[in-house]
Amino acid sequence: MRISKYFKFTIQGDNLNPVEIANTVDLPCEIYMNGEKTLIGPVKKEIIQKTNRWVYFANLDGKKSTNYFIKQHLEKLVKRKTLLDNFIKDYYSNIEIILYAGNKTNITLSVQHIKLLNELGVNFSISFC
Repeated sequence: MRISKYFKFTIQGDNLNPVEIANTVDLPCEIYMNGEKTLIGPVKKEIIQKTNRWVYFANLDGKKSTNYFIKQHLEKLVKRKTLLDNFIKDYYSNIEIILYAGNKTNITLSVQHIKLLNELGVNFSISFC
């Protein structure tokens, strides 16, 4: 069974200028604007965005370590923390780990993972699908 892993960091808010973040942070991202029609999910369901959002998104398919994958992307964000701070402080920010796995899977958040999350100062969630 194939396991798909996704790391998603979102900053969102009605007055947020996601283009400014994209121009400042130099990370691959998706930008969504309030009122914009967007197709989501594997079935491409159409939704209308309710707020402005900047989303850094990474995926990893296969058997590589989930823990390493998470650490790698947390470190990438921490290196840009100074650039992200004003946006994180002023808008809702969340890191989400999404796992699609048909079999048992687990995540171990080490002390290093927790320190990186604490340094970023954002919400964190894990979704098992």
